Amino acid sequence: MLKKTNKIITSAQNPLVKSLVKLRENRMYREEQGELIVTGAKVIAEMLSFFSPKVLFVERGFSLPWISSVPCDIIGVSPEVLKKITGVVAPDGVAALFALPPPSKLEKLSYVIAFDEIADPGNMGTLLRTALALGWEGVFFLPNCVDP
Repeated sequence: MLKKTNKIITSAQNPLVKSLVKLRENRMYREEQGELIVTGAKVIAEMLSFFSPKVLFVERGFSLPWISSVPCDIIGVSPEVLKKITGVVAPDGVAALFALPPPSKLEKLSYVIAFDEIADPGNMGTLLRTALALGWEGVFFLPNCVDP
């Protein structure tokens, strides 16, 4: 059953916006809440194959065919609020709140990559995409890595 709201957020001072910014900026808060913010229509659309978002934040006037079929609340936001939520100068019109996936066991996997002291998020992203393309089945993050 689809849950849609007519709610529109136009103030960056809204308590929900403040909480979303804290999720984006604070790893410990993300882990405590068990949630994360994802931005970008392409990334969100790809994630829908595996996870359902809790909420979609859609800029007023932005539309994609798949948005109305996502089984979650949809909240309209102003362009300024979307910039604040995502931390992106020119977001593409949509962001989503997802539950953090739980850690999975790696014991029975054949190909696992371990990350140690990866400091640059871009490098981690490149390594993750490469591991996925090569068919690796899991990732283990050692303590001194950038937040995945």
